[in-house]
Amino acid sequence: MNINGTGNKIYATVRQLASNPNFNLYECLEGEQTYFLKIAKSKAENGTLEKEEYILKTLKEVSDNVEIEYAKKRTRPDSVLNNHFFFPEIVDSFVCKEQQNRRVLILGLTSISKQTSDLAPISFITKRDMVRIDPKTSVWILGKLLKMLVFTHDQNVLIRDLSENNILVNKAQHYVSVLNWGDALILNRKLEQKECSIEIVGVTKEVVKLLGGNPKTGEIPEDEQMEDSRYQDLLKKLIRGEYYDAYIAHSDFYAIARSIWPSKFHPYTTK
Repeated sequence: MNINGTGNKIYATVRQLASNPNFNLYECLEGEQTYFLKIAKSKAENGTLEKEEYILKTLKEVSDNVEIEYAKKRTRPDSVLNNHFFFPEIVDSFVCKEQQNRRVLILGLTSISKQTSDLAPISFITKRDMVRIDPKTSVWILGKLLKMLVFTHDQNVLIRDLSENNILVNKAQHYVSVLNWGDALILNRKLEQKECSIEIVGVTKEVVKLLGGNPKTGEIPEDEQMEDSRYQDLLKKLIRGEYYDAYIAHSDFYAIARSIWPSKFHPYTTK
């Protein structure tokens, strides 16, 4: 299926990736570049995609502005925040007359992947590949998910869909992103502690599952990488909802992780 976009661009769908009552999601090709193509299930659902477009553009604008301010204060010239890695960019947005006037969003994650095939939902790790990750691998996944919540919660944004099918990882480059923001909300008030805690618990549960553990208790299998119970204890605290501030959760997480393992690149590893 070919879909005509803006500026004479043609997006050729490669394969369908997902579907729900609001939209169909495809991998698509424009020239040699692959993107995600999201199309409303019906004209009545156009508003859902338009809301998502607004949220993503708002996050990009804020991310850019925060990066500019950070550049004025950073002590290392190569230090960057890269908050825009956590969400797709809006490559194109239009109403397609050939598709019953349904809204189409073309989403790119080109900052963290050359091709969409470089990315995979974390559900693939346990359900398709039938493996579990090791504790050191879990550190960069959960660490970056908590960093994402530091950014979104600071903007009074609730992602809400933090399921295993919506969290994507680039295993080779250690990138993490959330693809679907259609359920997200930008609130005109400060987030409540309970709202923040729910999302901190949510991302921790998904990583505990990747570790082959119990997402209800935070228990994970014994591993030779863990010399004591410090990492296990922290995961249990996060699961129990003892953290309601993503910044503190992120800081404590890395303080404990770095006290156990040195800060160096650990290749994506499964068992």
